[in-house]
Formats: sequence, structure tokens, C-alpha cells
Amino acid sequence: PVNRGVRFSKNCMAVFLEDRCAVLLRTCAFRLNPTGVKADGACRLSVERCRLRGCVLDGVWIGKETAGSVIGCDFRSNRIGLHHHFEASPRISANTFLQNQYGDVRRFPEEAFS
Repeated sequence: PVNRGVRFSKNCMAVFLEDRCAVLLRTCAFRLNPTGVKADGACRLSVERCRLRGCVLDGVWIGKETAGSVIGCDFRSNRIGLHHHFEASPRISANTFLQNQYGDVRRFPEEAFS
């Protein structure tokens, strides 16, 4: 599915993907959610020109088996802007990161929070 221009605010989990799926999120806004977008399993995730702000945990979270791309997005005031498994290789390009508490782009599980 393609989602354009949707606003997600104060949801328990704005977008949660698992198992086999393919999703494009374009020009969406994620604000004050625990996690903006979480993809785990054999998913194909594309996040383009979205705004992710004030997420208590992560703006975008990408699991080990997920093929992900995050392009032209704005990450502000999240705990972590983009959090991905150390074996995942998301395509990350032309994003803006500002005031993310524990980092803009972090890998897990080997990076401990400081």
C-alpha cells in the first residue's frame, strides 16, 4: 500500500509492519507517538519526505530482515531518529536530524545508550 499525507499523532504505535509486506509512506507526519514507524520481518519499507517529531522511542525502527529506505525525512526531538538492526542495511539519504536525544542514526543491539 501507498500512504500519502496521513497524520499520525499520539497513537500507541503509528505504523507497525511485520511478516511479509511492502509499504510506501510519503509526506506523512508522525508526532508524539511512542514509535513513528516500526518494521520487523521480511518487509520492504520506504519512508519518503515524512516528518517524525517527538516520538518517545524511535522515529523509525528497522529490524534485521527489513529492506528499508528513508529519504528526505525530517527527524526532530525523538529519543532516537532512525534505529536499525546492525545487520540491516537501510538506504538513508538527504534526511534532516535535529535534537534527537540519544542520536540521529543508531544501530542495535551493540550500541549501548549513554
